[in-house]
Amino acid sequence: MRVIRVMSFNIWNTGEPDPWEENPRAAWSRRRPWVVHTIHRVRPALIGFQEFSPFHWENLRDDLPYAACPDFESDEFGNTILYGADRFGLLDSGLFWLSRTPDEPIPQWGLPYAVGVRWAILENLESKTPLLCLNTQYEDGWAPNQVQMREEGSRILVEQIERISQGWPDAPVILTGDFNCNAWDVPYRAFIEHGFVDTYRAAGHGDSTESSTYHGYMGEAYSGLEWGDEQCWRVDWILTRDGKQRLQTVASTILRDGQPPIYPSDHWPVIADLYVVD
Repeated sequence: MRVIRVMSFNIWNTGEPDPWEENPRAAWSRRRPWVVHTIHRVRPALIGFQEFSPFHWENLRDDLPYAACPDFESDEFGNTILYGADRFGLLDSGLFWLSRTPDEPIPQWGLPYAVGVRWAILENLESKTPLLCLNTQYEDGWAPNQVQMREEGSRILVEQIERISQGWPDAPVILTGDFNCNAWDVPYRAFIEHGFVDTYRAAGHGDSTESSTYHGYMGEAYSGLEWGDEQCWRVDWILTRDGKQRLQTVASTILRDGQPPIYPSDHWPVIADLYVVD
């Protein structure tokens, strides 16, 4: 297995299966076929889903050839990692919180909930090498201390990655997520300064009005200026870190599947192809 295709996808949980009448385009029954179509079209080996619920898994599992972490039997937390069980085995997994108490879901920074990070150690069944995968979603912008949450959250996330990596020192790291800030802000720079690589930029792309990953069910008509003062809103990232340079970015794409006015989600999913050097 030379290339690992990774997807980051905020699926947008509206409290399904109840219909969301305010915006019928967001109804799961209309979006589901496009979710399945997009995943089958690009066939990622790993998927970091944000806002993924037990309902989504029950509704999709027969159509998607993946195993889930968590398995939802005892854990309903929505930042989920799906992996092809024919390519990876699960060695270890867990959940920590972007909190001053990472082992406990204690809300901070004015949030009514704690922001969590799902992680899994996956074994490449072909090479028998481990891979540390993490998936998260940062606060969505309304909390009074949202900027502090994202900035401190990145610092805590890096610290927890260091902690987990002590048990798996040879495991390259793949981090997927909806970070709800642009790829030049302080939370982003915290990763780059600690050796992470932005696969989108490593693939040769620059940020512009064409690189927004959030689109609010507006598709190609979306403009970041409708939501703030920045024209670009690339908030969904796939980051890697590997001191031995065994993961090399081959390509990265923002997927714009859908048939207006119906789209898989209010975010475009992102994929990255990572070449594995033996």
